[in-house]
Amino acid sequence: MKTNAVFSTGFGAVARSRFAGLAMAFAMMLAGCRGCSDEASLDDEVEVQAKKTESRALRRERRMSSRADLKKLRALTLRAPSAEESDHELASAIEEARALIEQSDAELAREALVDLAAWLAEHPDDLDALYWSGRARVVTLEYDQAIELFKSALKVDDTYVLPYRWVVYALGERQRFSDALPMAALAVKLAPADPDVYVDRALCGLRSGNFDTMEADFEKACSLGDTEICDVAAAARMVAERRKGGKAKRAAKGGKSDARKQKLGKGKSKGKKGSKLGVGMGIGADRRVGKGKLGKGKGKGKGKGKGRKAAQRKRQEGAEGTASTTE
Repeated sequence: MKTNAVFSTGFGAVARSRFAGLAMAFAMMLAGCRGCSDEASLDDEVEVQAKKTESRALRRERRMSSRADLKKLRALTLRAPSAEESDHELASAIEEARALIEQSDAELAREALVDLAAWLAEHPDDLDALYWSGRARVVTLEYDQAIELFKSALKVDDTYVLPYRWVVYALGERQRFSDALPMAALAVKLAPADPDVYVDRALCGLRSGNFDTMEADFEKACSLGDTEICDVAAAARMVAERRKGGKAKRAAKGGKSDARKQKLGKGKSKGKKGSKLGVGMGIGADRRVGKGKLGKGKGKGKGKGKGRKAAQRKRQEGAEGTASTTE
């Protein structure tokens, strides 16, 4: 019995020690795997955070760039004042007037206008005199008169591109960009190799909310070598998309409000008609019926009252007659 106990005790101790060793090895293995996985997940997290930081920096850079481009876009102006003038020979009186006008001084421009008026009195269809008279009116900020003079010049020669461009400029100064668009389109047809005419038409489209040719005009001006426009083309596209989206939203809201107004209008009109009919029928009928009932009631009441009084009188007379007979 002792031998068996000792044997069993030794075997159990050996088994327990082996089991403990295996358990420890398994635990170490698990701990090692967890350590590996923790280290791998940490590396992944670091990489994800680095990508997030990089993407935030890129977004910030794009925002700054787009803001700068939008600022450039807002600063763009119509290009007519920087246009190259025709190099054909002018009459001496017109050449002198031109020299005064190009100084962009209002007093000198008025002086030039006097000389040009004298010239036009003798040469009413002189293209150059009409054109430079319009230019003088631009300097004196008399844009309506300038537009009429430029149009008079175009009646003499409708292939002269500069009057078109100055009409666009004068209309732009009056914030009439929608009216300027057709003239800008004619300038594009007459000078298709000039990037400035595309810029003028694009700006008229942008500022009047007409985006039909705006993007193509900016791209064309860029392709013709206008690097300033290359920088703002994307910003112009973004502005156009936003405005189109805003217009679509306003149109949708307008449609909903119109439908709602229409429904409310119908409801109100029906309600009014219904109320008038209802009040008219109800009150009129009630009054008629009421009066009839009241009339009948009054009549019945009065009749009953008179009948009762007559009966009382008869009873009283009868009682008096009986009493007198008894006496």
